[in-house]
Amino acid sequence: MTLSVRRDLLGQSVDSFADANNHIAPYDYQLGLTFQQELFPFTDERAKIGHARAEVRRAQAELQQSRLDTEKRLREALSIREQVDASYRAARDSLVEAQRVAMLTQSLYRAGRTDLDSVDRAGIDRDKAAADVATLGSRRTYAAWAVVRALEPEQFVELLLQQLHVRPSTQPQ
Repeated sequence: MTLSVRRDLLGQSVDSFADANNHIAPYDYQLGLTFQQELFPFTDERAKIGHARAEVRRAQAELQQSRLDTEKRLREALSIREQVDASYRAARDSLVEAQRVAMLTQSLYRAGRTDLDSVDRAGIDRDKAAADVATLGSRRTYAAWAVVRALEPEQFVELLLQQLHVRPSTQPQ
């Protein structure tokens, strides 16, 4: 609703403002009352549509970011698994070689061609290679689980608990 009051200052005498004002004085006031009703609420609807579009764009950006983060985690997990697998294979080959050296050193000791110190060093090398294989075996298992976690994040906990033969608690906390 609008209320308007207007005074018209136009007159017929350009020489005198007072003469022009006196001439139009009885007719120079206008009063107006205006009612306005929107037929269609376009402004509100456009704002709501704009807001909804912004929300959709934000959600799409979040989805894209989630995809990129997931792909990055998967690539990292696969890369780590490949590195650990290569290290594990090398450590296993090193263990086989250390076992051969230990056996040959013991044979040489029995034949009197080497001393007991060489036999002990060969045994230590073999034990160290076996410890490396065990350590890298654990890392290999962890890397495999990291890949499972990247591929199946919703089911990861359940799969891990099944592997460990642990039943999840059903009591609310």
